Amino acid sequence: MNTGKYPPAVSPADAILSGKTAIITGANSGLVFCQNTELLRLDLSRLVITARDEVEGEAAEKARADEKPLGISVEVWSLDLADCDPMASLIQRVKTLKRPDFVIQNSGAFTLDFKKNPSTKHGKVIQVNYLSNALPCILLLPVLAPKKAKTPTRIVWVYFETAAWASFKRGGSFLFAALDKPLSFDFIDRLTTPVSTWLGST
Repeated sequence: MNTGKYPPAVSPADAILSGKTAIITGANSGLVFCQNTELLRLDLSRLVITARDEVEGEAAEKARADEKPLGISVEVWSLDLADCDPMASLIQRVKTLKRPDFVIQNSGAFTLDFKKNPSTKHGKVIQVNYLSNALPCILLLPVLAPKKAKTPTRIVWVYFETAAWASFKRGGSFLFAALDKPLSFDFIDRLTTPVSTWLGST
């Protein structure tokens, strides 16, 4: 819940990322692309970004090659959150890393009209913005547990403030069955309800 207060600014002197590895989803455009640049400036040693289109992700990284400090490894992994199947491949690749120090999930989809995912049969917004972000959180836990260090791996799920606005009908049918009904589609509730519910249960 937004309290109207913002966290204090962190200076480069406070953020020591040397020797650390980050995995960031949805990281080849927009604000997240700028975020990656800042992490690299803070001496991050290894950056793994995911993109729905690996070619576009590689092109985005080449475009800022001059901004990347020497000696820093940047990798682009393919990940399409419209489908749950690629998650298994993602987790296997994470296992090859010595240890991801933090995972930042930024991927999301925006649509004003109801569109069903042909693979999962869920609405596109529900699939991409919630299910395909929640699943890696669960699957990563047994992978990260053995990779202990002085500081724990941080998993950050970036989401809209609008999760606090959800006004979906409670006490009705199974949540996802209700959210997958095209006739009752409301963009704000579809965008915010799953995360609002998940936050309320933790």
